[in-house]
Amino acid sequence: MVVNAARLSLEDLSYGYPGRAVGRHIGFTVGAGEVLCVLGRNGEGKSTLFKTILGLLPPRAGAVRVDGEPTADWSPHRRALTFGYVPQSGGGAFPFTVVELVLMGRTAHRGPFAAPSAADREVADGAMATMGIEHLAQREWLRVSGGERQLALIARALAQQPRILALDEPTSSLDFGNQLRVLNAVRSLARERGLTVLLSTHHPQQAFACADRVAVLAGGELLRIGPPAEVVTTETLRACYAVDVAVLPVAQGSYRVCVPRSYLGSGASPTAPGRSIHYSSFPRKRNSEPEHQAVALDPRFRGGDGQRWYYSAARRLGSSVSISARIFGGDIGRSRRRIPVAPWIALATAAIGGTIGTSPTPRTPKGCRGFGTSTMIGSIIGKSDATGTR
Repeated sequence: MVVNAARLSLEDLSYGYPGRAVGRHIGFTVGAGEVLCVLGRNGEGKSTLFKTILGLLPPRAGAVRVDGEPTADWSPHRRALTFGYVPQSGGGAFPFTVVELVLMGRTAHRGPFAAPSAADREVADGAMATMGIEHLAQREWLRVSGGERQLALIARALAQQPRILALDEPTSSLDFGNQLRVLNAVRSLARERGLTVLLSTHHPQQAFACADRVAVLAGGELLRIGPPAEVVTTETLRACYAVDVAVLPVAQGSYRVCVPRSYLGSGASPTAPGRSIHYSSFPRKRNSEPEHQAVALDPRFRGGDGQRWYYSAARRLGSSVSISARIFGGDIGRSRRRIPVAPWIALATAAIGGTIGTSPTPRTPKGCRGFGTSTMIGSIIGKSDATGTR
C-alpha cells in the first residue's frame, strides 16, 4: 500500500526542556519517500529532537511543518494519523500478547470503544510479517527477548500506517540478522510505500544501507547534512565522536565500513576497489614452520609495510577464522595461504557478500578445520557461498 507521502520541514528549530536548551537553530527538510539518518553522540539530543517533531515536547523556538502546514496546533488524533514513533524502549509492563501490542497501532483508525475489526487484524498481521515476527503473535509480550520486543514496536508503528515514521535507534538491541532485516524494511517502506522516515543510530555505516541523506548533530547544532558518501567521512566522525576512524569503501564503493584506526595498526592503507586478497588463518603447526605465513595476491602487499600491517593486525585482533573472501570488490576464491585475520574484517566481508566458510586447505594440519559462520550470516542476506572442500 502506498501512503499519501508527507514532506517534513524544520525551520530554525530550537528544542529542549524547561530551563535547559538541548538543540538550537536546526533546519532541514525530509522529502516524501526519503530516509534521513540522524547521527550524534550520547546526550546530543537526538531523542529530544524526535519528541519535539512528534509534538511530545513543545519547541522552544522555530516551527515544525508537514506539507508546509505548522503542526503546533494539531490535535493528538491528527498527529497519530501522521506520525508513527518507535522509541528506544516502551510497550508497558502489562502481559499483552505480541499481536495485541501490534493492534494498538490501529487505535487512531477506530473509535475509542471499538474492538479491532477484521481489517485491523489483517493490517497487524501484515506488519508482523514485514518484521518477521508472525510466529510470536500469541507469545506474551513480557516473555520475549529485548530484540523481539523492539521488532514488535516497529510492527506496531507500521500497523498505524503513518505518513512519517520516526525510529529512535531501532537496531540498538537487535542481533546482526535482525539489524539487516530492519534496515532493509526501512529502505523498502520508503521506496515502495512512499513513507518518509527519520532514523537515528549509533552505527554510522548503517546510513549506507538505507539512508538517502545523513544529518549529524554536534554541540547542540546541525554539524553537517547531505548524502552518506559526503557526510560519513573521517573528518566528520572525528568532529562528532572525537575518535579517529577510517571509512573504507567495499563492494565497488556501494557500501562503506567504519573502522577505528587504532585497530588497523601503523602503515595501514585500504585496498583499491576490484583488487582481490585471499585470507586464511590456521592453528599453529607443531613443527619448525612460522606460526603465520602471509601471502597476498596484490603485489603491493608482498612484504614491506603491507605485510607488516597484517602482522600488526594479527597481534592486536588475530583469530583462527578460515576465510574465503571478497574484499573491496575483489573476486571470491578459496585461500591456499595463511594470513592473520581480524574479526571486524570477517563481519564486514559477510555483510557485503563475502564468505566466511569452513574451508580447510591442503596446508591445514591434519584434523584441524577453520571455523566460520557464513551459513548463519551469509544466508541472512542470501549471499553465502561456502566453497571449502578438502
